[in-house]
Amino acid sequence: MTSMSFLSAISFIGYAVEVVGVIIILLGMGKATVAYIRRYIHSPDTDRYHIFRREMGRAMANRKYKPPLFEQRIRSNR
Repeated sequence: MTSMSFLSAISFIGYAVEVVGVIIILLGMGKATVAYIRRYIHSPDTDRYHIFRREMGRAMANRKYKPPLFEQRIRSNR
């Protein structure tokens, strides 16, 4: 393997990792947006915008979604 082909392979691998990362972030943002729309339709009394912002931040940080504590309380009271 020549030096140039090795550098090309490393460059390609780096590019592929970046593309996968962007796809994961976009999927998380899409999931947060769908959850926001559902929440907007079904529960107009909650603090939808701040929950949406938190979910978008989690999507960008690649963290798994965990509902806020007050939202868990609302669900358990139903």
